[in-house]
Amino acid sequence: MRYAGARRSNAVRNIRLRRVVKTAEERKLVLRPMNGFAAMPGYGVEATVDSHRIAVGGPALLRRAGVFVPFELQTLIDGAAARGQAAVSILRDNQPIAVLTIAYAIRAESREAIRMLHEQRVEVVMMTGDATSVANAVAAAFGIDTVFAELLPEQKSARIEDAKKQGKTAAMIGDGVNDAPALLTADVGIAIGAGTDVAVEAGDIVLERNDSRDIPKSLR
Repeated sequence: MRYAGARRSNAVRNIRLRRVVKTAEERKLVLRPMNGFAAMPGYGVEATVDSHRIAVGGPALLRRAGVFVPFELQTLIDGAAARGQAAVSILRDNQPIAVLTIAYAIRAESREAIRMLHEQRVEVVMMTGDATSVANAVAAAFGIDTVFAELLPEQKSARIEDAKKQGKTAAMIGDGVNDAPALLTADVGIAIGAGTDVAVEAGDIVLERNDSRDIPKSLR
């Protein structure tokens, strides 16, 4: 049996954040200038806005910050998880101040791609930094076999190593900074061309189209 690890990665998160910005613009909200922007692989992004350090990220960011989440915000996070939505927390000077809940779009071609992989006797595994409840909801919608959630980049690589030790041939599909280590660790790294430069550089195969059905075609 072969093993394919798939990841909704930083490129997807960047798309999410662009949509957040677009919504803010549509609501005529004032967008403050920022400086000192930095990506935190596996955790999120941060920058300075109006002399405050602002960080945006998922569950791993909150764990690393080790902060108390107010009841109102925790209720939003729990509600998002129950609906299978991602919860993106915003911290100001290391204190939680807001939560954005973002729903995944279920694309028909993704279901078709997983069906094709199953026909090829490929075990489909989802590796993500998102919350376990969110990952399980997405996996159920797509028919994914196994889920590893709330992972940092190095933990994804470790899962690939475990699969290889079990005698499996591991193909990793990814498009973000967080996927690059696992793409390099896998027997075959498949990068999405629309993803980040570091992922494209790490991939053995680069898919030009953003169509997941090209994955089983490439393996075949």
